[in-house]
Amino acid sequence: MGDVRAERAASLKKVPLFSGLSETEMDSLVARAVPRQFRQGEVIFAEGDPCQGLYAIAASDAGLLFISKKDFQGLCLQHPDVALKVLRVVGARLRGLVSIIEELSFTTVRHRLLALLLREACEKGKKTMRGIEFTLTTSNQELAFQIGTVRELVSRNLSRLQAAGLLKLDGKRVVIPDLAVLEKEVATSE
Repeated sequence: MGDVRAERAASLKKVPLFSGLSETEMDSLVARAVPRQFRQGEVIFAEGDPCQGLYAIAASDAGLLFISKKDFQGLCLQHPDVALKVLRVVGARLRGLVSIIEELSFTTVRHRLLALLLREACEKGKKTMRGIEFTLTTSNQELAFQIGTVRELVSRNLSRLQAAGLLKLDGKRVVIPDLAVLEKEVATSE
């Protein structure tokens, strides 16, 4: 039983919403987490469904941890700091979403893709003889989702950026030969 609780705690700690919880608060959360199994392709939550609680991270390929709304409210009453910690994360996420909405409203697909690649280069890039290198951990479909477009436009724009010499693609490996040129391109493509 101890191993199960430890495994659930480890899974829940990976959820940004709960990352700031103390050990005591996490123990209370784990005690309220209910495992639920889903088959591949089964809908867990659809838009318009009544919100009954929180689903955390997948504990296995088809296992989720569920925390009911009532239990989460109980946790917040028992540990008031939990509400403040979660609110801090939600506030940061909301600011991020507002930024994405602004970007989607006022910029082109090319600019959004350039901005995403620049962020990836700055966050994950390593300086090499060829320039700044990083690995894209997402598919073109996922990139499209992140910047509010379709996969075909991501593929087309990546090809054009490569033809223009702004980047080189080697499978999932991206090389930015000159970061300053990419930064300038992002600034002028708005």
